[in-house]
Amino acid sequence: WYPIVGSALSIMNARNKTGMLCKAVEHIANEYPDHRGVIGFKIGKDKAVMAINAESLKEMMNNEDFDGRPTGIFYETRTWGLRRGVLLTDEQFWQEQRRFIVRHLKEFGFARKGMTEIIQNEAAQIRKDFGELISQGNGKATVQMQGAFSVYVLNTLWLMMAGIRYGKENNDLRYLQSLLHELFTNIDMMGALFSHFPYLRFVAPRLSGYQQFVEIHECMHKFIGAEVERHQKNFNPDDEPRDLMDVYLHTLQNN
Repeated sequence: WYPIVGSALSIMNARNKTGMLCKAVEHIANEYPDHRGVIGFKIGKDKAVMAINAESLKEMMNNEDFDGRPTGIFYETRTWGLRRGVLLTDEQFWQEQRRFIVRHLKEFGFARKGMTEIIQNEAAQIRKDFGELISQGNGKATVQMQGAFSVYVLNTLWLMMAGIRYGKENNDLRYLQSLLHELFTNIDMMGALFSHFPYLRFVAPRLSGYQQFVEIHECMHKFIGAEVERHQKNFNPDDEPRDLMDVYLHTLQNN
C-alpha cells in the first residue's frame, strides 16, 4: 500500500471495474494467489483483514478472538459519542444487551410462530399491492424493484419494535426507508472517507461524507425519538408491554 492513502486507490479502481465491494475484494485477492484465505488492507489510519473463502470465514465466525467491534468517530457518532446498542458493542455490555433484546423480541414473535404469521401477512400484502398495480395497468405493470420490498421488510421489524404496521403509502415509513437507503448508499462495509481520514471532517465535511452522515443520523434520531415520545405518553407500567419499546421503558422505570 501507499503512504497516507494506503490501499484506497487499489480498492477504488477494483470497485470501479467490478461495481461491488465484495467483487472488488475478490478481484484484488486474485492478484495474490498465495493469500491463504485472507487479505489485508490499509485505508488511511485503519487496517482491515478480509476473509476470502468459506474456510477462513468459518474460522473467523467461530473464533471468539474476532468478536470485538471497532471504535472511532464513524461508529460513535451514531450513538452520541458513546458505546451503545448491540451492533457495535462487545464484551459483557454486548452480551447483556443482546440477551435482553433477543429474550424480549421472542415475546413479540421473533424466531417463533408469531414472526411467521407477520411475514405471511406482509407477503400477502405484497401480492395484493402488486396485483392492484397490474390491474391498474390493464394486466401489465412495470415495477421498480429497488425499494419495492423495503416497506414490507421494515414492517416485520417495526411491528415488534414499536407495535405499529404501516401501509405502503405511509409517509413516516417511507421517510425512514429513504433515510436508510441514503445511509447505505453513502456508507459501506469499508466505512467512509472521513472515518479513515478523520481530519477531513474539519477541512472538507461534505466532500468526506461527514456532514451527510451526521444529517442522516440526526433525522433518524428525530424519527425514532418521536416514536419513543409517543410510547412514553401512552405508557402504563401496570399494562402488559405492547412491543420492545414498552419493555425498555418498563425496565428503565424500574431501575
